[in-house]
Amino acid sequence: IVNFLKNNFKTLYMLNTNDDKELEKNQILLNSLEEKDNQIRVIFCVDKLNEGWDVLNLFDIVRLGNKKASKTITTKEAQLIGRGARYYSFKSDLFDFDDEFRFKRKYDSDLENELNALEKLTYHTRNDVEFIKQLNESMNKEGLLFEEEKTRIDLIVNEKIKEIIKNNKIYYANNKRIKKRDLKNFYITRIEMEQKIKGLQIPYFSNSIKESEEKFEEIKEEYDLQKPSALNHIDNIYFLKAMNILGLDFNKINENFTFKSKKDFIENCLKNTVVCFSKRQEFNQINNLEIAKYILENFKSLKQNIKQEYEVSEFITHEFNIGNKVVFKNKENFKEMNFEWLYHKTFCFDSNLEKEFLNFIEVKKDEINKVFSKWFVIRNEGFEEFKIYDNRKDEVTYAMGFEPDFIFFGKKNKDDDNFLSIQCFIETKGEHLAIAKDAWKEEFLETLKGKIITTKDDKKLTLQSLPFFINKNFNINDKFLSSFDEFVSFQDER
Repeated sequence: IVNFLKNNFKTLYMLNTNDDKELEKNQILLNSLEEKDNQIRVIFCVDKLNEGWDVLNLFDIVRLGNKKASKTITTKEAQLIGRGARYYSFKSDLFDFDDEFRFKRKYDSDLENELNALEKLTYHTRNDVEFIKQLNESMNKEGLLFEEEKTRIDLIVNEKIKEIIKNNKIYYANNKRIKKRDLKNFYITRIEMEQKIKGLQIPYFSNSIKESEEKFEEIKEEYDLQKPSALNHIDNIYFLKAMNILGLDFNKINENFTFKSKKDFIENCLKNTVVCFSKRQEFNQINNLEIAKYILENFKSLKQNIKQEYEVSEFITHEFNIGNKVVFKNKENFKEMNFEWLYHKTFCFDSNLEKEFLNFIEVKKDEINKVFSKWFVIRNEGFEEFKIYDNRKDEVTYAMGFEPDFIFFGKKNKDDDNFLSIQCFIETKGEHLAIAKDAWKEEFLETLKGKIITTKDDKKLTLQSLPFFINKNFNINDKFLSSFDEFVSFQDER
């Protein structure tokens, strides 16, 4: 190991930014540190990296000087740390399949994982109390520190549940949100593009009016006096000429479409679409070309907007592999719980509502045991594994995601094999939120009830959900309570 480190940190792999003789070469190396063929491992600098330098794969900053602390010095250091702390989205076999993880930190809840080192930036300095104090203040101003003190909390798996995991096959199901541009076989339908172009407001084009002579009142009038009209009265030749002017060749146009030719694109996508023209608009050679250019410019941007939109995948199953976790939160919100059915011994609560829910399950555990031979409840501490997305395409909340507070896993008494066949999503919610902005979550969860998903080894995982747990009071929480009673008595057909 010592020889390996020595070889990787030879003078050959060091860069001195203070060497003006190699300034141009150094600038190239400094700005390409993420490239595979860049072998630089150490950078020496004196006040050279304060502006215009970004690096993703920086892991250590070592302060060699011992100047007296000042706000100017610590501000510069904080800014340097901020540039170095930008996240490097390294690849991992575990996460490559998942678009949601691609540009995110992956191991904040799994600090024992050796890959966590790739998400860590370490700042080294002498033990100068005053300097460190001022540096913390500067970092806080730069938004690099937590506003409130966070404590490391170790989430340890309950011993009884370890036995369930050891002796049973467990899967969880989720869906993903994927940008359309990242889909391997992504095609935009003609209807989809027509809907985007439909209603486009075309500005008033006239070769008799100079742009500098147009007045605000005249421009406003154009939007007040517009009429819808199809583009079929503009000859194909104007669109073809506009394509040449804009450098739009057919391959670019057809990248995500299935048009047979430029003519097919013009006549069956553009010219069938209704847009809004000024009532004063005249259609002549010059104006027609300007209109065609305007339409095609918007086509380019609308196509890009569609590519930025999300598609929600089908629910798929993954092997349950959630062990001990580490989180950083306010320690006052954590409590050791003695519930043998709670996945982690330590429980985080954002309000008393979560406590009420756990106490409710504890009271009801005998009823649950009558139906489920093996079961447990996991508190979702922001685990990406349990994030799900609204897949209802006709809803405004389509592709919006959230992480249900609790997930129930269980196996029915009547089931012979060692497979936990039920996954149930449970969300606690204050009454004001349940009625207002978060109602869509409850409606979405309702659509998942009874959904059956096949695992890779041909097991059948059944999804269930419950209405919001609002309060332990029956009068307020009657919808949840009646659904819970159904849940602990239902007979799934598989």
